[in-house]
Amino acid sequence: MTISPSHPFAVSCPAAVLFAILIGLAGWGCSAPDIRAEDAPYIVDEVVLEGVSVFKKDQLLDYLHAGETSFWWGKTYYYSDALGRVDAARIVELYAAFGYREAKVLTATVRPIDKSDATDEPREARVRFEVVEGEPTLLKAVDFEWPKGRDLALAEAIEPEGRLKLDAPFRIEDFNRAHIDYKLALQSKGYPLAEVEKTAWVTPEQRRAEVRFTLTPGRQARIGAVDFTGLGAIPEDLVRREVEDLSGRRYAPQTLKQAEGRVFSMDVFRSVTAVPADHVNDDGTLDLKIHTAALPPQSLKVGVGFGFEPTRWEERVSFRYTHRNLFGRLYRLDLNAKVGWAQLPFPWDVQAHGPVLEIQPTFKKKGLLEKNLVWLFAPDFKVGIEQGFQFYSTSGRLGVSRWFLSRTLAELEYRLTYFNFFNRQSEFENNRTQLGRDFRDPYLLSLVEGKYSVFFTDSLLDPKNGVVLTLRYGVAGGAFAGDYDFQRIVPEVRGYWAITGSTHLVARSRMGWILTYGDQPGAPILEKFALGGADSIRGWGLRRLSPQIRDCPDEDCRGIPVGGSRMHLTNVELRQEIIPDLYLAAFLDVADVANEAFVTDPGDWHYTSGGGFRYATPIGRLRVDFGYRLSAPNGYPDEPMWALHLALGEAF
Repeated sequence: MTISPSHPFAVSCPAAVLFAILIGLAGWGCSAPDIRAEDAPYIVDEVVLEGVSVFKKDQLLDYLHAGETSFWWGKTYYYSDALGRVDAARIVELYAAFGYREAKVLTATVRPIDKSDATDEPREARVRFEVVEGEPTLLKAVDFEWPKGRDLALAEAIEPEGRLKLDAPFRIEDFNRAHIDYKLALQSKGYPLAEVEKTAWVTPEQRRAEVRFTLTPGRQARIGAVDFTGLGAIPEDLVRREVEDLSGRRYAPQTLKQAEGRVFSMDVFRSVTAVPADHVNDDGTLDLKIHTAALPPQSLKVGVGFGFEPTRWEERVSFRYTHRNLFGRLYRLDLNAKVGWAQLPFPWDVQAHGPVLEIQPTFKKKGLLEKNLVWLFAPDFKVGIEQGFQFYSTSGRLGVSRWFLSRTLAELEYRLTYFNFFNRQSEFENNRTQLGRDFRDPYLLSLVEGKYSVFFTDSLLDPKNGVVLTLRYGVAGGAFAGDYDFQRIVPEVRGYWAITGSTHLVARSRMGWILTYGDQPGAPILEKFALGGADSIRGWGLRRLSPQIRDCPDEDCRGIPVGGSRMHLTNVELRQEIIPDLYLAAFLDVADVANEAFVTDPGDWHYTSGGGFRYATPIGRLRVDFGYRLSAPNGYPDEPMWALHLALGEAF
């Protein structure tokens, strides 16, 4: 920033503090060094700000050494009179940066609030700042200087981008942001080497500020040659295929981001950075160099853990082996294995228990037949236990997926499963009519399922605003053979709204129908709808909201969920970040599962509410939820009225 001679600022120690504040540095210039606990005479219990209306208390404290000690979060602020003087100077410079150049701190005091005369330990104290804000300096003029022969249409498109408001306080933050906005706007119009200079004149006597931006677009350019570094063993032709259509496009920063995103999404690189050349070629092109750092081609992870739901506990050892570049052509293998033991419903009240085993290799390859198609082949073998039975199964999945227009994902999958029950409880023999004629042991399931998703969100992986629409349709049997003939339809909508930077509202609504047809109408138990658990209606145990069969020789019995033909689920959740990476959530869930495919009675719906915590960890977001049933039992008198859930990752 260029300062005219009439500007009241000089390069002084307080100005250095201001600069450090604005760019987020600490301990620079004349700011005080860190204070050790044993050196500080006070622990701050409360900070009192008198005369402050421009800033909220938390906003102002972010720039100061002073802060309020929190018993709950374990944050202690040690303080001294010297730091009080430094903070007073920071307050003055902060006000100046936000347009209030007449602001003063009349008093800055640190007073103990206890009556003890002990001096060995820091004493609790109250820090008080008395501030006179004064009148703001207002922005009165914004001028632009272009090269001779300027493009009028370009000027009309660029000049509104700065979003500076006349007759508003002249804030350095807004001034600097406008400078960046103008440069990005020129680059987005295809001028990669655009330069923008900024100048400000401040007349303190008149409380008046004027600014000028000098814009030099340079030559317009298109994307030229694209080169790569750091590929290692990754085949360049497959990486180049991801970005080959960008050559010839008009240059824009968004194009660089798109190139980085495409290459990074191959999931074989640790980092990807696209850097433009520092000059435009004679033919009007600008070359790009994409710097990459490859991930190790192979990795192995081993973990020991446990999971619990209100009606199931499980201890397990998990293995995950990944090879990202099989045969040197980016064939990917993910081999997942799990071995463990499960107890139902609790380890201290075991009504059923048994081994849990799962082995699933998944092969993926992008680019067969067409460069954007992603193919998947995943055989698996499982041994498991559910309420009322144990089972083993072998299965194979063959799928293909493709993105369209960066916002639409189409997926198609064929699954063939052989399933065998064992150790069935007597309820299966005594309730044949409730199970229906579609209960078969063993059975062969042949299912084709398609899924179509449209993303109207600000981010595909971690959306904060927008809507996601999904439709899933599957058909089993019929021309695909197998022991079951049914169709399954599941539409879903998810919504995200960032109310503030730390407050988010999210919602999901899903419905589902199973329609039977053909010579073998029906659907297997584990393919029908059953809700309950951390990812559906909280306050219910896993799959416990479902039609059940029961044969109770005594009063202490639990029904066996066998699934329904119709379901609906709605979740509404408010998430509030209370400290970095820690969120508090409150939710309301509504759901129902029944056998009548197109008959529903709102009086039979089930409502739960509760709250929980989310904490961001290196392996995903850890989630703990407590849910309580608000509605009457409605046919589920044996189900608990509450449930505690522990899970990894958000439910939606």
